[in-house]
Amino acid sequence: MSKGYATKRNFAFLRELSAADAQLAERAMDQDEKRRRKVDDARAKALEAAQEDAHRRLRDLVGKKDWASLRKAMREQRLEVRHLLQPPKGIGRNPAQLNTARKRKADALLRKLGVNRQKLIKIGSAFQEQVEKISTPVHGTVVPGYYTPNNIAKWTNLSSLNRAPLPWGVAPPVDDPNDPHRWFLFQPPFFSFPDSFVPVEGGISVSATHFSSAFAGYVGHDVSMRLGDGDSFDLASADVDTRVCLMFEAAANGPLEILIDAQNASGTHDLETRDEFGWSETWTHQANYLTAQVLHPLVGDRLLAEMSSFDNNDIETTEHQETLITGHHYFLHAATTGPVEAGQSVAILVGSHNWEKCVCNDVGYESDTSFHWTIRSVQVRTRN
Repeated sequence: MSKGYATKRNFAFLRELSAADAQLAERAMDQDEKRRRKVDDARAKALEAAQEDAHRRLRDLVGKKDWASLRKAMREQRLEVRHLLQPPKGIGRNPAQLNTARKRKADALLRKLGVNRQKLIKIGSAFQEQVEKISTPVHGTVVPGYYTPNNIAKWTNLSSLNRAPLPWGVAPPVDDPNDPHRWFLFQPPFFSFPDSFVPVEGGISVSATHFSSAFAGYVGHDVSMRLGDGDSFDLASADVDTRVCLMFEAAANGPLEILIDAQNASGTHDLETRDEFGWSETWTHQANYLTAQVLHPLVGDRLLAEMSSFDNNDIETTEHQETLITGHHYFLHAATTGPVEAGQSVAILVGSHNWEKCVCNDVGYESDTSFHWTIRSVQVRTRN
Protein backbone atom coordinates (compact mmCIF):
# COMPACT_ATOMS: atom_id res chain seq x y z
CA MET A 1 0.00 0.00 0.00
CA SER A 2 1.32 3.43 -0.83
CA LYS A 3 0.35 6.89 0.33
CA GLY A 4 2.02 10.20 -0.30
CA TYR A 5 1.64 13.96 -0.29
CA ALA A 6 2.17 15.99 -3.42
CA THR A 7 1.69 19.41 -1.84
CA LYS A 8 4.35 22.00 -2.72
CA ARG A 9 4.73 25.07 -0.54
CA ASN A 10 4.75 28.39 -2.34
CA PHE A 11 4.63 31.44 -0.09
CA ALA A 12 4.54 34.14 -2.76
CA PHE A 13 0.98 35.16 -1.81
CA LEU A 14 2.10 35.76 1.80
CA ARG A 15 3.99 38.86 0.64
CA GLU A 16 0.61 40.59 0.55
CA LEU A 17 0.32 40.21 4.35
CA SER A 18 2.14 41.93 7.18
CA ALA A 19 4.91 39.93 8.84
CA ALA A 20 2.69 39.14 11.83
CA ASP A 21 -0.29 38.10 9.70
CA ALA A 22 1.95 36.02 7.42
CA GLN A 23 3.27 34.16 10.46
CA LEU A 24 -0.30 33.37 11.53
CA ALA A 25 -1.09 32.07 8.04
CA GLU A 26 2.02 29.86 8.02
CA ARG A 27 1.16 28.58 11.49
CA ALA A 28 -2.35 27.72 10.31
CA MET A 29 -0.98 25.84 7.28
CA ASP A 30 1.44 23.89 9.47
CA GLN A 31 -1.33 22.98 11.93
CA ASP A 32 -3.64 21.90 9.12
CA GLU A 33 -0.98 19.76 7.44
CA LYS A 34 0.03 18.06 10.70
CA ARG A 35 -3.59 17.33 11.58
CA ARG A 36 -4.33 15.91 8.16
CA ARG A 37 -1.14 13.84 8.08
CA LYS A 38 -1.97 12.36 11.46
CA VAL A 39 -5.45 11.32 10.32
CA ASP A 40 -4.26 10.08 6.93
CA ASP A 41 -1.36 8.08 8.36
CA ALA A 42 -3.61 6.42 10.94
CA ARG A 43 -6.17 5.57 8.26
CA ALA A 44 -3.53 4.11 5.92
CA LYS A 45 -2.14 1.90 8.68
CA ALA A 46 -5.63 0.71 9.64
CA LEU A 47 -6.45 -0.09 6.00
CA GLU A 48 -3.22 -2.04 5.60
CA ALA A 49 -4.01 -4.00 8.76
CA ALA A 50 -7.51 -4.75 7.44
CA GLN A 51 -6.04 -6.09 4.19
CA GLU A 52 -3.58 -8.31 6.03
CA ASP A 53 -6.32 -9.62 8.33
CA ALA A 54 -8.59 -10.47 5.38
CA HIS A 55 -5.77 -12.29 3.57
CA ARG A 56 -4.95 -14.22 6.74
CA ARG A 57 -8.58 -15.31 7.07
CA LEU A 58 -8.53 -16.45 3.44
CA ARG A 59 -5.38 -18.49 3.94
CA ASP A 60 -6.90 -20.05 7.04
CA LEU A 61 -10.06 -20.96 5.12
CA VAL A 62 -8.47 -22.29 1.93
CA GLY A 63 -4.97 -23.17 3.02
CA LYS A 64 -1.86 -21.35 1.85
CA LYS A 65 -0.98 -23.96 -0.81
CA ASP A 66 -4.52 -24.36 -2.15
CA TRP A 67 -5.06 -20.59 -2.23
CA ALA A 68 -1.93 -20.17 -4.37
CA SER A 69 -3.24 -22.90 -6.70
CA LEU A 70 -6.64 -21.23 -6.89
CA ARG A 71 -5.19 -17.83 -7.73
CA LYS A 72 -2.96 -19.40 -10.39
CA ALA A 73 -5.94 -21.16 -11.95
CA MET A 74 -7.97 -17.95 -11.88
CA ARG A 75 -5.24 -16.03 -13.71
CA GLU A 76 -4.93 -18.80 -16.30
CA GLN A 77 -8.69 -18.83 -16.89
CA ARG A 78 -8.72 -15.06 -17.36
CA LEU A 79 -5.93 -15.30 -19.94
CA GLU A 80 -7.76 -18.18 -21.66
CA VAL A 81 -10.81 -15.97 -22.21
CA ARG A 82 -8.62 -13.24 -23.68
CA HIS A 83 -7.02 -15.75 -26.07
CA LEU A 84 -10.42 -17.06 -27.15
CA LEU A 85 -11.46 -13.55 -28.17
CA GLN A 86 -8.51 -13.02 -30.53
CA PRO A 87 -9.00 -12.96 -34.33
CA PRO A 88 -9.94 -14.64 -36.53
CA LYS A 89 -11.92 -17.19 -34.52
CA GLY A 90 -12.53 -14.80 -31.63
CA ILE A 91 -14.40 -12.31 -33.79
CA GLY A 92 -18.11 -12.67 -33.02
CA ARG A 93 -17.65 -14.74 -29.86
CA ASN A 94 -19.72 -13.60 -26.90
CA PRO A 95 -17.45 -12.37 -24.06
CA ALA A 96 -20.29 -12.67 -21.53
CA GLN A 97 -20.78 -16.35 -22.31
CA LEU A 98 -17.05 -17.02 -22.06
CA ASN A 99 -16.93 -15.26 -18.68
CA THR A 100 -19.88 -17.29 -17.42
CA ALA A 101 -18.06 -20.47 -18.35
CA ARG A 102 -14.91 -19.19 -16.63
CA LYS A 103 -16.83 -18.52 -13.40
CA ARG A 104 -18.31 -22.02 -13.49
CA LYS A 105 -14.79 -23.44 -13.71
CA ALA A 106 -13.74 -21.34 -10.72
CA ASP A 107 -16.72 -22.60 -8.70
CA ALA A 108 -15.85 -26.18 -9.65
CA LEU A 109 -12.30 -25.65 -8.44
CA LEU A 110 -13.62 -24.28 -5.14
CA ARG A 111 -15.70 -27.43 -4.66
CA LYS A 112 -12.71 -29.62 -5.54
CA LEU A 113 -10.64 -27.84 -2.88
CA GLY A 114 -13.46 -28.22 -0.37
CA VAL A 115 -13.88 -24.46 0.06
CA ASN A 116 -17.23 -23.15 1.27
CA ARG A 117 -18.22 -20.43 -1.20
CA GLN A 118 -20.45 -18.63 1.31
CA LYS A 119 -17.62 -18.42 3.83
CA LEU A 120 -15.45 -16.92 1.11
CA ILE A 121 -18.10 -14.30 0.41
CA LYS A 122 -18.49 -13.61 4.13
CA ILE A 123 -14.79 -12.76 4.48
CA GLY A 124 -15.11 -10.27 1.59
CA SER A 125 -18.21 -8.67 3.08
CA ALA A 126 -16.52 -8.29 6.48
CA PHE A 127 -13.50 -6.66 4.81
CA GLN A 128 -15.71 -4.20 2.96
CA GLU A 129 -17.57 -3.24 6.13
CA GLN A 130 -14.29 -2.76 7.98
CA VAL A 131 -12.90 -0.49 5.27
CA GLU A 132 -16.06 1.60 5.24
CA LYS A 133 -15.68 2.22 8.97
CA ILE A 134 -11.99 3.07 8.66
CA SER A 135 -12.42 5.43 5.69
CA THR A 136 -13.11 8.63 7.57
CA PRO A 137 -15.04 11.45 5.90
CA VAL A 138 -13.44 14.56 4.47
CA HIS A 139 -11.27 16.86 6.56
CA GLY A 140 -13.50 19.78 7.49
CA THR A 141 -17.03 20.94 8.20
CA VAL A 142 -19.55 19.91 5.55
CA VAL A 143 -22.43 22.29 4.76
CA PRO A 144 -25.12 22.16 2.06
CA GLY A 145 -24.22 23.26 -1.44
CA TYR A 146 -26.79 25.28 -3.39
CA TYR A 147 -27.91 25.33 -7.02
CA THR A 148 -28.49 29.05 -7.55
CA PRO A 149 -31.53 28.98 -9.92
CA ASN A 150 -33.48 26.82 -7.42
CA ASN A 151 -32.40 28.98 -4.46
CA ILE A 152 -32.52 32.45 -5.97
CA ALA A 153 -34.42 33.97 -3.02
CA LYS A 154 -31.79 32.75 -0.59
CA TRP A 155 -29.01 34.02 -2.87
CA THR A 156 -30.47 37.51 -3.30
CA ASN A 157 -31.34 37.86 0.40
CA LEU A 158 -27.85 36.93 1.58
CA SER A 159 -26.22 40.05 0.17
CA SER A 160 -27.37 43.30 -1.39
CA LEU A 161 -24.61 42.77 -3.95
CA ASN A 162 -26.64 39.86 -5.34
CA ARG A 163 -29.53 41.98 -6.70
CA ALA A 164 -28.03 41.65 -10.18
CA PRO A 165 -25.57 39.16 -11.71
CA LEU A 166 -22.19 40.22 -10.37
CA PRO A 167 -20.30 39.72 -13.65
CA TRP A 168 -22.40 42.60 -15.04
CA GLY A 169 -21.59 44.97 -12.19
CA VAL A 170 -22.81 45.75 -8.67
CA ALA A 171 -26.44 46.86 -8.51
CA PRO A 172 -27.57 49.51 -6.01
CA PRO A 173 -28.43 49.71 -3.22
CA VAL A 174 -25.24 48.39 -1.70
CA ASP A 175 -24.22 48.09 1.94
CA ASP A 176 -23.22 51.17 3.89
CA PRO A 177 -19.51 51.72 3.07
CA ASN A 178 -18.92 52.62 6.73
CA ASP A 179 -20.48 49.42 8.08
CA PRO A 180 -17.63 47.21 9.40
CA HIS A 181 -19.86 44.15 8.94
CA ARG A 182 -20.63 44.81 5.27
CA TRP A 183 -19.86 42.32 2.52
CA PHE A 184 -16.53 42.76 0.73
CA LEU A 185 -16.47 41.53 -2.88
CA PHE A 186 -13.56 39.69 -4.51
CA GLN A 187 -13.41 38.60 -8.15
CA PRO A 188 -10.65 37.23 -10.41
CA PRO A 189 -7.77 37.61 -10.69
CA PHE A 190 -6.88 35.75 -7.50
CA PHE A 191 -3.55 34.50 -6.17
CA SER A 192 -2.28 31.01 -6.99
CA PHE A 193 -1.97 28.30 -4.34
CA PRO A 194 -0.26 24.88 -4.53
CA ASP A 195 -2.39 21.88 -5.44
CA SER A 196 -2.75 18.92 -3.08
CA PHE A 197 -3.17 15.21 -3.86
CA VAL A 198 -3.10 12.48 -1.20
CA PRO A 199 -3.60 8.98 -2.65
CA VAL A 200 -3.88 5.68 -0.83
CA GLU A 201 -3.13 2.70 -3.08
CA GLY A 202 -3.81 -0.82 -1.90
CA GLY A 203 -3.61 -2.71 -5.18
CA ILE A 204 -5.48 0.00 -7.12
CA SER A 205 -3.53 2.77 -8.87
CA VAL A 206 -4.70 6.34 -8.30
CA SER A 207 -3.82 9.45 -10.31
CA ALA A 208 -4.94 13.07 -10.42
CA THR A 209 -4.45 15.96 -12.84
CA HIS A 210 -5.00 19.53 -11.63
CA PHE A 211 -6.19 22.47 -13.72
CA SER A 212 -6.10 26.02 -12.40
CA SER A 213 -5.83 29.63 -13.45
CA ALA A 214 -5.70 32.15 -10.62
CA PHE A 215 -6.11 34.94 -13.17
CA ALA A 216 -9.45 33.52 -14.39
CA GLY A 217 -10.57 31.96 -11.09
CA TYR A 218 -10.54 28.53 -12.72
CA VAL A 219 -10.07 25.42 -10.53
CA GLY A 220 -10.57 21.74 -11.27
CA HIS A 221 -9.18 18.24 -11.36
CA ASP A 222 -9.56 14.86 -13.04
CA VAL A 223 -9.11 11.77 -10.85
CA SER A 224 -8.66 8.18 -12.07
CA MET A 225 -8.53 4.80 -10.35
CA ARG A 226 -7.43 1.67 -12.22
CA LEU A 227 -7.35 -2.05 -11.42
CA GLY A 228 -6.78 -4.25 -14.45
CA ASP A 229 -6.28 -7.66 -12.82
CA GLY A 230 -8.51 -7.78 -9.75
CA ASP A 231 -7.08 -9.56 -6.73
CA SER A 232 -8.61 -10.20 -3.33
CA PHE A 233 -9.14 -7.17 -1.09
CA ASP A 234 -7.95 -4.22 -3.18
CA LEU A 235 -8.66 -0.67 -2.03
CA ALA A 236 -7.87 2.96 -2.81
CA SER A 237 -8.74 6.51 -1.86
CA ALA A 238 -7.99 9.99 -3.18
CA ASP A 239 -8.02 13.33 -1.38
CA VAL A 240 -7.68 16.09 -3.99
CA ASP A 241 -7.66 19.90 -3.71
CA THR A 242 -7.30 22.59 -6.38
CA ARG A 243 -7.57 26.10 -4.94
CA VAL A 244 -6.86 29.78 -5.45
CA CYS A 245 -6.30 32.44 -2.82
CA LEU A 246 -7.53 35.92 -1.87
CA MET A 247 -6.63 38.39 0.89
CA PHE A 248 -9.19 39.84 3.29
CA GLU A 249 -8.67 42.52 5.95
CA ALA A 250 -11.21 42.27 8.76
CA ALA A 251 -13.00 45.52 9.55
CA ALA A 252 -14.35 44.19 12.87
CA ASN A 253 -13.83 41.41 15.38
CA GLY A 254 -15.74 38.19 14.75
CA PRO A 255 -16.18 35.00 12.77
CA LEU A 256 -15.96 35.28 9.00
CA GLU A 257 -18.96 34.61 6.78
CA ILE A 258 -18.09 33.49 3.24
CA LEU A 259 -20.22 33.35 0.09
CA ILE A 260 -18.81 31.78 -3.10
CA ASP A 261 -20.47 32.08 -6.51
CA ALA A 262 -19.11 29.32 -8.78
CA GLN A 263 -19.99 28.41 -12.36
CA ASN A 264 -19.74 24.73 -13.23
CA ALA A 265 -17.57 23.73 -16.18
CA SER A 266 -17.57 19.94 -15.67
CA GLY A 267 -19.04 17.50 -13.16
CA THR A 268 -18.92 13.83 -14.14
CA HIS A 269 -18.61 10.44 -12.44
CA ASP A 270 -17.72 7.43 -14.61
CA LEU A 271 -17.37 3.86 -13.35
CA GLU A 272 -16.84 0.46 -14.95
CA THR A 273 -16.63 -2.75 -12.91
CA ARG A 274 -16.21 -6.37 -14.02
CA ASP A 275 -17.02 -9.41 -11.89
CA GLU A 276 -13.97 -11.66 -12.10
CA PHE A 277 -15.14 -14.87 -10.45
CA GLY A 278 -18.71 -14.78 -9.22
CA TRP A 279 -17.95 -14.30 -5.50
CA SER A 280 -16.79 -10.73 -6.11
CA GLU A 281 -17.73 -7.53 -4.26
CA THR A 282 -17.08 -3.84 -4.74
CA TRP A 283 -18.05 -0.51 -3.22
CA THR A 284 -17.46 3.05 -4.47
CA HIS A 285 -17.99 6.51 -3.00
CA GLN A 286 -17.10 9.75 -4.81
CA ALA A 287 -17.96 13.31 -3.83
CA ASN A 288 -17.11 16.82 -4.97
CA TYR A 289 -17.23 19.97 -2.85
CA LEU A 290 -16.72 23.69 -3.19
CA THR A 291 -14.37 24.71 -0.39
CA ALA A 292 -13.32 27.72 1.65
CA GLN A 293 -10.52 27.80 4.21
CA VAL A 294 -9.25 30.76 6.22
CA LEU A 295 -5.52 30.49 6.97
CA HIS A 296 -5.71 31.52 10.61
CA PRO A 297 -4.98 29.20 13.56
CA LEU A 298 -8.10 30.21 15.53
CA VAL A 299 -10.95 30.19 12.98
CA GLY A 300 -11.56 26.44 12.80
CA ASP A 301 -11.45 23.81 10.06
CA ARG A 302 -12.11 24.31 6.38
CA LEU A 303 -15.66 24.58 5.05
CA LEU A 304 -17.00 22.26 2.35
CA ALA A 305 -20.26 22.51 0.41
CA GLU A 306 -21.22 19.17 -1.16
CA MET A 307 -22.09 19.60 -4.83
CA SER A 308 -22.13 16.10 -6.30
CA SER A 309 -22.07 12.58 -4.84
CA PHE A 310 -21.95 9.09 -6.35
CA ASP A 311 -22.23 5.69 -4.64
CA ASN A 312 -22.24 2.25 -6.23
CA ASN A 313 -21.75 -1.39 -5.22
CA ASP A 314 -22.53 -3.18 -8.51
CA ILE A 315 -19.95 -5.80 -9.51
CA GLU A 316 -20.90 -5.63 -13.21
CA THR A 317 -21.75 -2.13 -14.35
CA THR A 318 -20.92 0.80 -16.61
CA GLU A 319 -22.16 4.04 -15.07
CA HIS A 320 -22.05 7.67 -16.12
CA GLN A 321 -23.50 10.29 -13.77
CA GLU A 322 -23.64 14.00 -14.44
CA THR A 323 -26.02 15.83 -12.13
CA LEU A 324 -24.43 19.30 -12.18
CA ILE A 325 -25.46 21.48 -15.13
CA THR A 326 -22.56 22.81 -17.14
CA GLY A 327 -22.53 26.61 -17.29
CA HIS A 328 -24.94 27.07 -14.38
CA HIS A 329 -24.17 28.78 -11.08
CA TYR A 330 -23.88 27.22 -7.61
CA PHE A 331 -22.93 28.70 -4.27
CA LEU A 332 -21.31 27.96 -0.94
CA HIS A 333 -22.51 29.84 2.14
CA ALA A 334 -20.81 29.14 5.47
CA ALA A 335 -19.13 30.76 8.45
CA THR A 336 -16.04 30.01 10.50
CA THR A 337 -16.40 28.84 14.07
CA GLY A 338 -13.62 31.07 15.39
CA PRO A 339 -13.01 34.82 15.08
CA VAL A 340 -10.42 37.11 13.59
CA GLU A 341 -9.49 40.50 15.00
CA ALA A 342 -10.24 43.85 13.40
CA GLY A 343 -7.30 44.99 11.29
CA GLN A 344 -5.97 41.48 10.73
CA SER A 345 -5.42 40.41 7.15
CA VAL A 346 -5.97 36.75 6.34
CA ALA A 347 -5.50 34.55 3.29
CA ILE A 348 -8.65 32.67 2.25
CA LEU A 349 -8.43 29.61 0.01
CA VAL A 350 -11.37 28.80 -2.28
CA GLY A 351 -11.70 25.99 -4.77
CA SER A 352 -12.70 22.41 -5.50
CA HIS A 353 -12.20 19.25 -3.44
CA ASN A 354 -12.74 15.59 -4.33
CA TRP A 355 -12.92 12.75 -1.80
CA GLU A 356 -13.05 9.29 -3.37
CA LYS A 357 -12.70 5.74 -2.01
CA CYS A 358 -13.32 2.22 -3.26
CA VAL A 359 -13.00 -1.43 -2.27
CA CYS A 360 -12.70 -4.34 -4.71
CA ASN A 361 -12.68 -8.09 -4.12
CA ASP A 362 -11.86 -9.87 -7.38
CA VAL A 363 -13.35 -7.09 -9.47
CA GLY A 364 -11.87 -5.31 -12.47
CA TYR A 365 -12.25 -1.59 -11.77
CA GLU A 366 -11.96 1.72 -13.64
CA SER A 367 -13.27 5.05 -12.39
CA ASP A 368 -12.89 8.62 -13.61
CA THR A 369 -14.19 11.88 -12.17
CA SER A 370 -13.92 15.33 -13.70
CA PHE A 371 -14.91 18.44 -11.72
CA HIS A 372 -14.07 21.94 -12.90
CA TRP A 373 -15.33 25.31 -11.67
CA THR A 374 -14.90 29.01 -12.37
CA ILE A 375 -15.00 31.03 -9.16
CA ARG A 376 -16.94 34.07 -10.32
CA SER A 377 -16.93 35.91 -7.02
CA VAL A 378 -16.24 35.56 -3.31
CA GLN A 379 -17.92 37.73 -0.69
CA VAL A 380 -16.55 37.93 2.86
CA ARG A 381 -17.68 39.77 5.96
CA THR A 382 -17.29 39.59 9.74
CA ARG A 383 -20.45 38.56 11.54
CA ASN A 384 -22.06 40.76 14.18
